[in-house]
Amino acid sequence: NQLQFVMPEMDEETIESNGTNANRLKIFLDQREIPLLYVSSPVKNTPGRTELPVNVYDYSNQNSDNMLSELQERGIDTIDLRENMLEDGLKSEDLFFKTDHHWTANAGIWSADISSPLCIRSTSNTMLRFSTKITTTLRS
Repeated sequence: NQLQFVMPEMDEETIESNGTNANRLKIFLDQREIPLLYVSSPVKNTPGRTELPVNVYDYSNQNSDNMLSELQERGIDTIDLRENMLEDGLKSEDLFFKTDHHWTANAGIWSADISSPLCIRSTSNTMLRFSTKITTTLRS
């Protein structure tokens, strides 16, 4: 097993507070016509694939599920890369270094391949306006 640490359970108050803060950010960005996308990353403890020692509990996935639900209830767009990980037949060993909790370069590329098209599609109008503004400024 490559798990280096476990996450404690996030209480409802913390999840709601995080949701409130994310919603404030969404409102701020909406006023500027900038989309918000929350990308939930995989964790080393993969449900159904990672066996933890007896009496060791990790709430990483439960916390992620609860946070995603909170954000979705508030109308914030989300991607859950854990689902993509399972769909693509990947294991945590394929994405994380053995010695710690950081992603490998290949995992970063994999996640960018999934999330980039969604980011580009949702920001194309914003980026076009931004690009035009920069071009106009550079020509001045």
